[in-house]
Amino acid sequence: MKKKLLATITVVSLMTCILIPGVFADSANRGNVNKDQTQIVDQDNTKDKLSDNGKDKAEVQQWREAKDKLEVEKDALEVEKDALESQKDALEAQYEAAKESGSTELAGQLAAQIESLKKEIESKKQLMKDTQDEIKATIRSTYTSEELNNIEQLSEKIKEENKGITVMPVDSIVAKGKVIKFDIPPVIKDGRTLIPVRALSEAFGATVAWDPVEQKVTISKGTTQIVLNLNSNTAYVNGTEVAIDVAPTTLSNRTIVPLRFITETLGLKVDWDEETDTVEISDDTAETPTTSTTTDSTTTTETPTTTTTTTTDAQ
Repeated sequence: MKKKLLATITVVSLMTCILIPGVFADSANRGNVNKDQTQIVDQDNTKDKLSDNGKDKAEVQQWREAKDKLEVEKDALEVEKDALESQKDALEAQYEAAKESGSTELAGQLAAQIESLKKEIESKKQLMKDTQDEIKATIRSTYTSEELNNIEQLSEKIKEENKGITVMPVDSIVAKGKVIKFDIPPVIKDGRTLIPVRALSEAFGATVAWDPVEQKVTISKGTTQIVLNLNSNTAYVNGTEVAIDVAPTTLSNRTIVPLRFITETLGLKVDWDEETDTVEISDDTAETPTTSTTTDSTTTTETPTTTTTTTTDAQ
């Protein structure tokens, strides 16, 4: 019995000597891989990321389809509204001509038609606003309750610590046909909207690299490369120096960048919908219909697409 016990102990000892170095080597290799990825982390699959954040894939697909459908409805309403406004403009020109010519009866008829069109236009605008509210509700549904609570707490902290910054709701940025999620809210600073660079990369299929030594963010998409230095109003687009209105900065340990400058440089369209306090981003090169709304020069934002890479610090 003692001989059998000694034999068993010997075998176990030998196996331990063989396996343990392999385990340590594997751990070391994993450590090296993690170390190599501290600069750029692949964020390639938004659907899976959303699912990992507590949303079932079927649920994610459902809200995506709902949002797309609502955006199509809103675009159709806008086309109808624009057509009515064109009719109204034409009737107003006829009305002025009738007044000048002394055709009182005709002027009265035209005035009645104009008033009718105004009511129809207001009705279309209200329907558009209602649809936009539904889109916002759909966007909020992509967040878990825990995520929304964390963002709300962070918003209050940002407001307390940064008196010159206005915090925006996460659903105030709408990327048409795309997914955009925030771990910190977008903000308005010096009349310009800034957005976390992580959300930028995930929404627009851009590659974002962070240089902690030079405090520099490099955003690349296709043939376009944008380089921004923290707290500097000078950017570089494909090597050419460009002045920007507001400098990128850090907020709650995240790098935030000027939305309009980034998105328009990447060839995206940014509109400010004053009726609903919404920033709308669309890709003019995409096949999805675009939306024309009132542009507010004091607000900015960015656009749609899938994810890519982002940095550990510049998030």
